[in-house]
Amino acid sequence: MSEFNQQSDIASTLTQQSVDRHRRKRARRAGQFLKGPIPLNWWTKAAALPGKALAFASAVWYKAGLTKTTTNLAVGEELAKEFGVHRRARYRAQHELQKAGLISLDQKPGCLPRISLITTTNRHNQ
Repeated sequence: MSEFNQQSDIASTLTQQSVDRHRRKRARRAGQFLKGPIPLNWWTKAAALPGKALAFASAVWYKAGLTKTTTNLAVGEELAKEFGVHRRARYRAQHELQKAGLISLDQKPGCLPRISLITTTNRHNQ
């Protein structure tokens, strides 16, 4: 086998390894996930609340990750149900999270409430 063929084989092997590595990375990122960082003190406060508050908080953080913002979020019935939170539980969870100072709600009649996450960073900006 000539030196050129050996180098060509090595190059194609390295290229294939790099392509395989790239595909494995993409496969790991392909699933749905909560985008962080989520402040641990925020999360532990939400976890201590009754009912479906933490499940609803997860839906809010998921929506924040999708929209790349922590303000003016609308979490609809369908998304809440994906996290196991049905309509009446959603209202109670919103109330509990607001009462705990973790979210603020802007409610207009006939519309989904607009949710803003209140983190220590957001508190300094207000």
